[in-house]
Amino acid sequence: MTYEEMKRILLYCQILGFEGLNNGHHAIIPELRINLPERHTFLGVNSNPAIFVTEVTYKKLKKFHEDWIPNITIAIDHTYLLEPKKNNIDIIGVLVHEAGHAFNVYAKIPNTEANAYIFEIEALFKLYKMGILSRQFGIDAKDMITYFQSRMSQYKIVDNNLYLKFLIDDITDIFRLEKKSHDLTKTDRIKSFVNAQIKIGFFNQGQTIKVNFEEENPLKRLFIRVA
Repeated sequence: MTYEEMKRILLYCQILGFEGLNNGHHAIIPELRINLPERHTFLGVNSNPAIFVTEVTYKKLKKFHEDWIPNITIAIDHTYLLEPKKNNIDIIGVLVHEAGHAFNVYAKIPNTEANAYIFEIEALFKLYKMGILSRQFGIDAKDMITYFQSRMSQYKIVDNNLYLKFLIDDITDIFRLEKKSHDLTKTDRIKSFVNAQIKIGFFNQGQTIKVNFEEENPLKRLFIRVA
């Protein structure tokens, strides 16, 4: 991904933050800046390739990064961007997750991983459903399945957030994800890919479509199903 493409993703996150999440939270996120620290620079715990620089983070690391701006900068390990096996969806996911931390700060809600996961899931789903990820970044249903499957073990670490659990159930159903974190078989990947495309509405030409409102599940309220 180019630097301009990464900035575009953050702009979309600003727009989605202003529109608000389905749980009622919204925020006016200022323009976020991407910083690419030198190699081997500490960023986050558990080998996290990126961080949103909060006031607390800035106070701890400002002597190493004078160009960081608290509550504005997203720092990304540039070596992560150069890894040959990294796909666009992986980089987009990192950006959206860190933008989720920015959303938490400006929405004045607890800046927890759970709340960042909520923003990450909703924002990625909305960008995918609107066709932005496919048209502008070449992301297809299979990429979404692979990404969400890879993130599931981290999402599920948080077990005390009911809304996050609803979102996990939604993406598991929408993209036909495995209930366990084991890799999908080739047959299952194909089935998941086709099912996700049908449910997203890719194959609805000549068919009647309707909006299915299921109030108990937040993402499904946005979801167009084939009748």
